[in-house]
Amino acid sequence: MGKTRGPYKIEFPEGTLVRIASRPDLERFQRDWHFHHPLEPEQLDFADRISRVAHTGIYHGGDELYRFHDIPGTWHECCLHAVGDAAPTVHAMERTADRRTLHF
Repeated sequence: MGKTRGPYKIEFPEGTLVRIASRPDLERFQRDWHFHHPLEPEQLDFADRISRVAHTGIYHGGDELYRFHDIPGTWHECCLHAVGDAAPTVHAMERTADRRTLHF
Protein backbone atom coordinates (compact mmCIF):
# COMPACT_ATOMS: atom_id res chain seq x y z
CA MET A 1 0.00 0.00 0.00
CA GLY A 2 2.84 2.40 0.68
CA LYS A 3 2.29 5.62 2.59
CA THR A 4 -1.21 6.49 3.65
CA ARG A 5 -2.59 9.98 3.92
CA GLY A 6 -2.74 9.68 7.71
CA PRO A 7 -5.51 9.34 10.29
CA TYR A 8 -8.99 10.66 9.48
CA LYS A 9 -8.16 10.68 5.74
CA ILE A 10 -9.83 8.03 3.60
CA GLU A 11 -7.23 6.51 1.28
CA PHE A 12 -9.77 4.61 -0.84
CA PRO A 13 -13.04 6.48 -1.54
CA GLU A 14 -16.23 4.53 -2.21
CA GLY A 15 -16.05 2.95 -5.66
CA THR A 16 -12.26 2.44 -5.59
CA LEU A 17 -10.95 -0.98 -6.62
CA VAL A 18 -8.66 -2.42 -3.96
CA ARG A 19 -6.84 -5.67 -3.31
CA ILE A 20 -6.99 -7.27 0.11
CA ALA A 21 -3.59 -8.04 1.65
CA SER A 22 -1.96 -11.46 1.45
CA ARG A 23 -2.98 -14.16 3.90
CA PRO A 24 0.30 -13.96 5.87
CA ASP A 25 -0.17 -10.18 6.26
CA LEU A 26 -3.80 -10.65 7.35
CA GLU A 27 -2.76 -13.32 9.84
CA ARG A 28 -0.09 -11.00 11.25
CA PHE A 29 -2.62 -8.17 11.59
CA GLN A 30 -5.15 -10.51 13.20
CA ARG A 31 -2.53 -11.70 15.70
CA ASP A 32 -1.15 -8.22 16.55
CA TRP A 33 -4.27 -6.02 16.51
CA HIS A 34 -5.96 -5.87 19.93
CA PHE A 35 -8.40 -2.99 19.50
CA HIS A 36 -11.67 -2.32 17.65
CA HIS A 37 -12.90 -4.29 14.62
CA PRO A 38 -10.51 -7.26 14.75
CA LEU A 39 -10.42 -9.46 11.66
CA GLU A 40 -12.74 -12.45 11.91
CA PRO A 41 -11.30 -15.85 10.95
CA GLU A 42 -13.49 -16.08 7.83
CA GLN A 43 -12.04 -12.81 6.52
CA LEU A 44 -8.69 -14.54 5.98
CA ASP A 45 -10.28 -16.52 3.13
CA PHE A 46 -10.53 -13.29 1.12
CA ALA A 47 -6.77 -12.64 1.01
CA ASP A 48 -5.60 -11.24 -2.34
CA ARG A 49 -9.18 -10.70 -3.56
CA ILE A 50 -10.02 -7.60 -5.56
CA SER A 51 -13.21 -5.72 -4.79
CA ARG A 52 -14.74 -2.27 -5.00
CA VAL A 53 -15.13 -0.23 -1.82
CA ALA A 54 -18.84 0.04 -0.95
CA HIS A 55 -18.73 1.98 2.33
CA THR A 56 -16.12 3.93 4.27
CA GLY A 57 -16.00 5.10 7.85
CA ILE A 58 -13.61 6.50 10.40
CA TYR A 59 -13.36 5.10 13.90
CA HIS A 60 -12.80 7.57 16.73
CA GLY A 61 -9.03 7.91 16.88
CA GLY A 62 -8.61 8.20 13.13
CA ASP A 63 -8.65 4.59 11.90
CA GLU A 64 -10.14 4.37 8.43
CA LEU A 65 -12.48 1.40 7.93
CA TYR A 66 -13.93 -0.15 4.77
CA ARG A 67 -16.77 -2.49 3.77
CA PHE A 68 -17.54 -4.27 0.50
CA HIS A 69 -20.76 -5.59 -1.06
CA ASP A 70 -19.24 -8.96 -1.98
CA ILE A 71 -16.75 -9.54 0.86
CA PRO A 72 -17.88 -9.80 4.49
CA GLY A 73 -16.51 -7.90 7.44
CA THR A 74 -15.00 -4.56 8.31
CA TRP A 75 -11.51 -3.96 6.93
CA HIS A 76 -8.74 -1.70 8.20
CA GLU A 77 -6.97 0.48 5.65
CA CYS A 78 -3.63 -1.22 6.27
CA CYS A 79 -5.17 -4.52 5.08
CA LEU A 80 -5.90 -3.04 1.63
CA HIS A 81 -3.98 -1.59 -1.26
CA ALA A 82 -4.87 0.00 -4.55
CA VAL A 83 -5.05 -2.36 -7.49
CA GLY A 84 -1.75 -2.12 -9.32
CA ASP A 85 0.20 -0.92 -6.27
CA ALA A 86 2.66 -2.98 -4.31
CA ALA A 87 1.32 -5.02 -1.41
CA PRO A 88 0.86 -3.25 1.95
CA THR A 89 4.13 -2.89 3.74
CA VAL A 90 4.72 -4.44 7.13
CA HIS A 91 5.67 -0.92 8.28
CA ALA A 92 2.22 0.41 7.33
CA MET A 93 0.56 -2.46 9.18
CA GLU A 94 2.71 -1.88 12.27
CA ARG A 95 1.78 1.83 12.31
CA THR A 96 -1.90 0.89 12.50
CA ALA A 97 -1.30 -1.79 15.13
CA ASP A 98 0.60 0.71 17.29
CA ARG A 99 -2.18 3.33 17.17
CA ARG A 100 -4.15 3.52 20.39
CA THR A 101 -7.84 4.33 20.22
CA LEU A 102 -9.05 6.12 23.31
CA HIS A 103 -12.81 6.29 22.86
CA PHE A 104 -15.61 4.33 21.26
